[in-house]
Amino acid sequence: PRPFNLKYEILIACFLTMMIYYVQLCVGMKHYQQHMLNAYKGIFIDIPPRHAFNSIQLISKNAHYPGYTIAYLAFGYLVMGNVLFLTVIIIRILFKHLFLIEELSKIIIPILVIYLCKYILMWVLSRTLFLQH
Repeated sequence: PRPFNLKYEILIACFLTMMIYYVQLCVGMKHYQQHMLNAYKGIFIDIPPRHAFNSIQLISKNAHYPGYTIAYLAFGYLVMGNVLFLTVIIIRILFKHLFLIEELSKIIIPILVIYLCKYILMWVLSRTLFLQH
């Protein structure tokens, strides 16, 4: 038997993480650009006014911002990479062993149908009988 090799799962998870983070960074930079353009125009809807902070508080928050941003970016990248890696492994196992999907769906689908029917019945009864318009 072949050993369980995770090379492709690691590559797929890294690529997906990279693409998602690239899109998030582009969207974030676009929003930053929009906020800066609004600030130059004098529109301060999303930016708190200067008089809301005193000078010491403003300097201390600005001193910690780059470290916070880099740490948040790195930690988010690691978390997203791990979640995507586990998701890719689960998808591989499920597609490799389709009988697991069949066995799980035999259990899960009837339960979901019962809950859905209960929800629909409650919604219909609340609309027709219990609410008087």
